[in-house]
Order: sequence, then structure tokens, then C-alpha cells
Amino acid sequence: MPDVDHSALDEEEKLSDAQRLEGEKARKAAEQRKKLIKELAVKDLAEKKELLVKKKKVEEVIAELKEEISKVLKKRAEKKAKRLFPVLVTKTEKILCLMIFETETRICNLVF
Repeated sequence: MPDVDHSALDEEEKLSDAQRLEGEKARKAAEQRKKLIKELAVKDLAEKKELLVKKKKVEEVIAELKEEISKVLKKRAEKKAKRLFPVLVTKTEKILCLMIFETETRICNLVF
């Protein structure tokens, strides 16, 4: 193994003013980028939280709308059953009729 002169490695290299200035500018730019990234992360997190709240509200409204549609369809089926079969003898017949017409109404309201 050849002998290497390590004394040169131990000596500190003197930086020129231009090199020090360039190094300082690079360090400051890196710090600014880190700060900007942190700010963007905070804003992103706040936006995500806001969107989750809005999503929850939309899901609640959709559930309410589905429930309201179901009620309307049931009322329509009841009216149609009363009109078509004004005199039903038993409760079972009424329930059967409602089930048939409610299903028929749902099928008619399907979008193709």
C-alpha cells in the first residue's frame, strides 16, 4: 500500500470571500425552501380538514335526500293503491298492494 501524506488533509482550506458568500446564499435559500414547505404543509392540512367537514355535510344531505325520496315514493304508492283498489278487505291485502306498487314505482324511476 502506498504511503499517503495525510498532513494536507488536516490543514483547513481557506475559503475565498466569493465562496463564503455563495455558501451563505445557498444555505439561506435552503432554509427559505424548508420554511415554505412547512407553511404549505400547514395550509394543506387545514384545507384537508375543511374538505372533510364539507364531505360529511354533503353525505348527510344525501342521506336526508334519499330518505325524503323514499317517503315520497311510498306516499305515491299509497295514493295509487287507494285509487286503484279503493276497498281492500284485509290489512295483508293493503300491505301486499303497497309492496307491489312501491317496487313498480322504483322500477319506473330508474334512469337508463
